[in-house]
Amino acid sequence: MISRTYKVLPGVGIQIRHKGLFNLNKLYSDMKKWFKDNGYYFSEKEQGIKDREKGREIKQKWEASREIDDYARFIIKVNFFFEDLNKVDHMDKGYVKITFFADVLLDYKEKWQTNGLYKFLFFVYNNYIIYHKIKEVYDVKLKQEVDGLHNLTKERLGLIK
Repeated sequence: MISRTYKVLPGVGIQIRHKGLFNLNKLYSDMKKWFKDNGYYFSEKEQGIKDREKGREIKQKWEASREIDDYARFIIKVNFFFEDLNKVDHMDKGYVKITFFADVLLDYKEKWQTNGLYKFLFFVYNNYIIYHKIKEVYDVKLKQEVDGLHNLTKERLGLIK
């Protein structure tokens, strides 16, 4: 059954793990540029920095959204975890774990959430009338977009050329 938040990626998201050299500033700036170039409204939701014995630990959460039409909004969330982060010759060295989540928020203007009858009609609309549009248009398009961001991230980490 399709609910208001339709998860495009599995509940645990998709992850990139890497230990080595990378340019953190370039990673951040290119990912932010990707969101802007693809029409997303971007915000940083959380940030925590701790200095540890072996290096800096950084935790960040980003969220970006974009309206697709009057009914659907794409939401991409990115969680960053950096551990043992140190500067080495103008680069950053450490352990990286980046997790991507992607959802389609249906009825983001909440027109169908006002009473029981409308909620029932919302259920029927999503699960019978536009079911194929959700699965074959929204789902496919958002997966393609997340794949693009995922590949850009891997490139900036030096995992693919």
